[in-house]
Formats: sequence, structure tokens, C-alpha cells
Amino acid sequence: MVKNLMLFLFLFMTVLYYFLRFQWGWDNYIIGFQVGLLSVFSLIGFINLLVNSHFYKNYEAVYVIIFIYCAFLLFITFFRGGVHGVSYGIKDYVLPVSLLLFYPIFILREDIDKIFLMVAIIASFVSIIYLGEFISKNILMSGYFHYTGGMRELTGSIGETKVGYDEYSYFRLAGPISHNNSTGLMIAIGALSSIALSKTKYSKYSKTLLLVNIVVLILTGARTAWLSFLVGYLFMNKISIIKLFIYSVAGIFLVNMVLTLLPGFSSLIELEGILKTFYIILSQVEVLDLSRLYNIIVGSGYNYNGMLDRNSFFHPILQDDMFFIQLSTVFGLIPILLFIYFIFSNKNLIKNIKYDVQYRASSAILLTFFISTLHTNALVRPQLFPLFFLFVVILHKIKTKYLLGKAPLNRR
Repeated sequence: MVKNLMLFLFLFMTVLYYFLRFQWGWDNYIIGFQVGLLSVFSLIGFINLLVNSHFYKNYEAVYVIIFIYCAFLLFITFFRGGVHGVSYGIKDYVLPVSLLLFYPIFILREDIDKIFLMVAIIASFVSIIYLGEFISKNILMSGYFHYTGGMRELTGSIGETKVGYDEYSYFRLAGPISHNNSTGLMIAIGALSSIALSKTKYSKYSKTLLLVNIVVLILTGARTAWLSFLVGYLFMNKISIIKLFIYSVAGIFLVNMVLTLLPGFSSLIELEGILKTFYIILSQVEVLDLSRLYNIIVGSGYNYNGMLDRNSFFHPILQDDMFFIQLSTVFGLIPILLFIYFIFSNKNLIKNIKYDVQYRASSAILLTFFISTLHTNALVRPQLFPLFFLFVVILHKIKTKYLLGKAPLNRR
């Protein structure tokens, strides 16, 4: 009970970090508590590695390799960004990655449904906050919530766009995750987590949580999050013709409701606008520098705009419109591809695992994260990166049980 409460508090304060910091002036308290928990969790994982390194095998052994490689990239970062660059790399990359050492010793297989419930609830908080601010800004014309001003002052970016036509225009807000696409992705993950609860003892909460998250996901206008959710949902569920028809009707009904209330919303689903976005994504391939072949083998280290040195031999390509390119230069293409293979490989697993609800849900959520990198950097946002590694560990916990032949068939 205490462990689950600690995990919930950590995830809650991580995802809603900016909102809790700036909405009521709890800045120092939230920084201290959230960073404190992250540091303690990371330290526990690292100490466990030092003390029990001989027990690490299978997935846990690969987690150690991933952590060591990410720590190695700090040396490359140091040559470009000095101590400040290393501090940034530790804070935003190495500490979240170190949770791969902590989660396996903290999370029990029987608590996985509770974790799906935690994520769905936290995403619902994100949705409710976004909905309230959306009404305040676009309908009541009362302006933004206080936390938005704090985020802008801290990050120096707006993270939102104005869509629609003239009097029918409205703002796609940044939301609690500091950018519209990132907020949409968190809500999409919450929606998938809600679906995972539909055949558990928490099923009575599933539909309510799903409805809240789906409605606000549409309202965000975050098309990359829409696509990520759709791909994850299709991966997660076997869709019959009847279900496809019902969901299509429900989707059309929801979209029509939004179009009635917000006519400017139509600009987001026009074919011309979608093709334009698709062209922007594809055009980013042109930024690749074929002379940087070392990035196939090894990454360039961690980077942010203020540290960019294009004269340096090692410098990642900063490109959010096709973020996978940036990830490949930060970590290296082969390491990234090996990591993806490591996550989704089902070698030596019994066939029945594909019917396990938890397995399909956690796989779908990780796939949702990866799809988002086609057009956003939401994956590595400090509010979402720890969540990504949480589902990596959950997926492997499920696989390990099947490898050991101890897992009951958890069918939907």
C-alpha cells in the first residue's frame, strides 16, 4: 500500500509538475519533493546495482547496459557543454533512465492493474485541467490559468497555436505538460490505460475515465496524439466489423459535437492541412548530414538550443518536427534500433501472451510513445520520460512471468 502510494505521488507530481509548481505558488515545495523522490528512487536503483550486481540477468542486465551507455554519453556532452551540459544531461536524461534500475525492485506483477489505474486517473486530472483552462480562455474569455504564465516565464515558449478562421478561431493550449502535443500524448496514454481496466476489478471506473480522456483528447486538437492513440488502440484490440462501425459512429458524433461548439476546429481535419503537416515531417529528412556516419554507431550526447555548437564534431541535430532524427543523433541509430527490438521482441515467449490484456496494453502505450516521435519531442519531456520507462519495465515483468511459465492467462 505504501509503495503504491509513493509511486502514485511520484507520477502525479512528475506529470503535473508545472501545474503544481505555479498554480498556487508551491514552487519550492514541489521542486524539492519531486526532485527528491526522483533522486532517492534513482539512488536506490544504483545502490541495488552495486550490491546485487551478480543477480542481474535477462532484462535487468540489459537495463544496466542502457544506463551505462547513457552515462557514457555524458562524457561527449561535457566536451560541448561543460558542467552545465552534463547537469542538463543528468537531470533530463540519465536520472529518468536510471529508473530502469529502480522500477524492477519496486513494482510487483500483481500491482500492474493498479498502475494502469494510477496513470488513467493522473491523465484525467490533466484532461480536467485542460478542459477548465480551455473554457476559461476560449469560451468565457477569462484568460489562462496561473500555471501557464509560470511555464512561459520559465521555458520562454508558448507551446500553443491558434487554429480556425477569423471569428471561428480558438487556441490549442499548451496544457499542464507545457506543450499541446505533449499534453495530448499524456491524455492518449491515459485513455489506453483506461481501456486496459475494462475487465479488471477497476472496470467500474474504466468507462468514466475513458470518456473524460477521449473527449479532451479530441478537444486538444493534437493530431499527432490522435494518430498515436489510434495506432496504439488498434494494436491493443482485435476490432470486429461491428465494433469498428460502433466506434466510427461514436467518433463521428463526438467530432460533430466539437464542430458545432467550435466551428474553427474543422481546420484541423481538413485534408490540405493534414497533407501540409505530413510534408513538413517528410521534409525534415533533408536535415540529415550523411557525413555524420558516426551517429549510426554512437550518439552525440545530450543537447538543448542554448548549448548547440555546430562547429563541434559531436552535436545532435535539433529537429522536433521529426524527432526520431534528433533521437538518433543523441543516442545513435543502432543503439535506438536495438533498444526498440529489446522492448518489443517476443522471442522464446509462448503464443498465449498475445491474449494477455496487460501485455497488449503496455505494448500499445509504448508504441504510442514511439509514434509520437514522428512529429513531437513529447517522449523525452521530463514529465513523460519516467512514465515511458515505467511501461518498459511493466512489459518486461509480464514477459518474464511467461518465460518462467508462472503467468495465468489474463484474457479480455
